[in-house]
Amino acid sequence: MNFSNVLMRRGVLLATLLLTLGVLAISPVTEAQAQGEPFMELLRQDIQADKVALMTVAMELTEEDAEKFWPLYREYQTELSKIGDGRVKLIKEFAANYDSMTEDAAKEISKKSFDLKEDQFKLLKKTHKNVSKAIGHIQATRFAQIENQLMLLIDIQIAAELPLIK
Repeated sequence: MNFSNVLMRRGVLLATLLLTLGVLAISPVTEAQAQGEPFMELLRQDIQADKVALMTVAMELTEEDAEKFWPLYREYQTELSKIGDGRVKLIKEFAANYDSMTEDAAKEISKKSFDLKEDQFKLLKKTHKNVSKAIGHIQATRFAQIENQLMLLIDIQIAAELPLIK
């Protein structure tokens, strides 16, 4: 099975799970949703497991390279998860202000959104550099390509579910 097929199958699953996570985050925060936080965390764990499975197949690492790559990847995922927390928080903020959006709230939401995207890009760039030093430029670029494709899938799914600002 080639990488494109693996990415397509895993990407659709990943995007579907993230879409579910995004939909949960869009609705107003209620007591029921607050109790759903453990469910959202389980979804995120499933997504992480799928990403690891996809990365394992797509990277085609030797045993020696794998020993160097996976600690860097785990560090990357830990930091990316913090950015993901910020995105979920921002989606909740957007949802809370949706019916009564003010200029100030829209300005703040836009700023936070741009900052999160910038943080995500900086993290990918930093990790690419670290992977490059550890196992070479080809593998680092492959890693960045895979992550970029996954980020695009996630962004498309989230964007498809978020209504345009009023």
